[in-house]
Amino acid sequence: MKPPILIDRLSRRAGKLKRFYDRVSILLFKLSLFRLISFCAFVLWISVFYYFHSSVFYYFPSLVFLLIFFFFIGRYKKILSTREKIRLWIFVLERESARIGIKGFGKKFGTKVVLEKISPLARDLDLFRETGLFPWLDTTFTSTAERRLISLLDPEDSSTDFKRENILLRQSIVRSISEKELAIPKILRLSSYLKKNRDLSLNQEKMEMKLIHNDGASELWKRYPWLKRIYRPVAILVLAFIPANVFLGAPFPASVLFLNLILFGLYRSRSLEIFRQYYSLSGSIEGLQKILIYLKGLNVRDKNGKSLLRGTSKEELKSAYEGLDRILKRVALTEAPLLHLILNSLFLYDLWILGKISKWKEKHSALLEKSIDDLTVFDSLFPFANLKWMFSDYCFPEILSENSKEGISGEDLFHPLLSFRVSNPLDQVLEGNIVLITGSNMSGKTTYLRTIAVSSILALAGGPAPASRFSLPVLKIHTSMRNEDNLEEGISFFYAEVRRLSEIVKKIQNSDLPHLVLLDEILKGTNTRERSLACKGILKELKKNRVMGLVTSHDLELAKVEDVILKHFQEEIINGSMCFDYKIREGLVQTSNALRILVQEGLDLDFT
Repeated sequence: MKPPILIDRLSRRAGKLKRFYDRVSILLFKLSLFRLISFCAFVLWISVFYYFHSSVFYYFPSLVFLLIFFFFIGRYKKILSTREKIRLWIFVLERESARIGIKGFGKKFGTKVVLEKISPLARDLDLFRETGLFPWLDTTFTSTAERRLISLLDPEDSSTDFKRENILLRQSIVRSISEKELAIPKILRLSSYLKKNRDLSLNQEKMEMKLIHNDGASELWKRYPWLKRIYRPVAILVLAFIPANVFLGAPFPASVLFLNLILFGLYRSRSLEIFRQYYSLSGSIEGLQKILIYLKGLNVRDKNGKSLLRGTSKEELKSAYEGLDRILKRVALTEAPLLHLILNSLFLYDLWILGKISKWKEKHSALLEKSIDDLTVFDSLFPFANLKWMFSDYCFPEILSENSKEGISGEDLFHPLLSFRVSNPLDQVLEGNIVLITGSNMSGKTTYLRTIAVSSILALAGGPAPASRFSLPVLKIHTSMRNEDNLEEGISFFYAEVRRLSEIVKKIQNSDLPHLVLLDEILKGTNTRERSLACKGILKELKKNRVMGLVTSHDLELAKVEDVILKHFQEEIINGSMCFDYKIREGLVQTSNALRILVQEGLDLDFT
């Protein structure tokens, strides 16, 4: 389905849901009113007959009003939950419409991420900026998957995720998900339920799955093993004293409460530390369970025929996570300090909950590990399947084998973050080839390099590429496009660029893997003669190594480097104005437009 048609379809669906949301809101108002009326009727009935000292028999009809009151409470809660789901679905539809439209998505809906360290590649390509690739692509709902997605887009040099077998494995899972077109909006909707009762305008923290793995309860039992033996008898003793006190008038022993308070003081800080980690999961487990059960039914398979969540059943998943949900609802009671104190003074409540957590993990440890691992895989790769769902004309790239003699190539490549598409070919670039791209200012040289880099990143991550055909070997990507000076460290723009080029040259030398090197107008910060000599030296060094290089420059002298492949962009003058078609052409550029741009901006200078 073409993007404009899909946007229209999603917008119409959101419009219908908004009208339904308004009708549900009116119904909630009526239920609230009826609830108030029934409660007032109950109070009035009781008050009137109490005033007239009537027989107790006359109070019984008031129970009808009370039952009606509780009926309206139940209906109100149920319909309120339905309205919340409608609100979340409207949000998802509006977000996905904006994602397909691209422009303005990042500011309103994009994921805000702050990284301790950002690589030169990520900086050059704006991968993590508000309007960058990651905020636009990200649909993850767990923090583990978010970190995994970040590592796929901006990998460490030592990462083992980029072996051909691993790339093809990820690609096969993305293919399997993307083939289930009707399932993709359903997953987006189900994952939104994890944000129930939250402000969607805020950049919410994502679900931290490793908290379910946390085994703090076992550590407490190891530290105080005798607590595990005594808390049940003590609580049973208290339970026995309560009815004896109420019905027989037996005095309640204060020593028991005093003992419980001492024990509570002993474990309170540790139990609260454990419970605080679970507070963020409260209300999310039900949604997580639905996602897992739905994922199990999807039967997502990799290229080896192995399905996600294999070895588990829907019944096992439902039973396990319903049990966890019940435990977390009890954990939520500890958020109220006074109630927390009372429950532990009487029953050593925290120890009962910790015991249930330990028992739950012991029973479901294998299923827990399997479901979390597979959900992380699915969640981290789902953004790529969603990309294919939004743009069906994206292709799944061919990942060339290690023995292949081919290089990187493609047809109809375009930048995924530009709503105005201009497609260009990438003629095959082999190892040892250097493509020199010349052209006028603003003609599309830098965008072309960025397009190739982003397409390669998506391909190696296992996702689809913005092209009709794209193939590449497993390679390392290096860029030098946006170097900055650093006043604090006393680093000039020129030195920053030289340092970056030095890093690239060191990495490509004596390498087992091929490298894709993209350099944009390098060494701008020095004089023409030295820049030309230095650039020629760099191009020659690239050619000597396993490099597929694309370099943009205004320096036409670089065309004299032996065996350099020449390409260019150019502008046209139409009715006295510069026009660009952003199409790449063969050969060396024959025109420039720097002086024309100066004149166009009102700088009518003497250029003689």
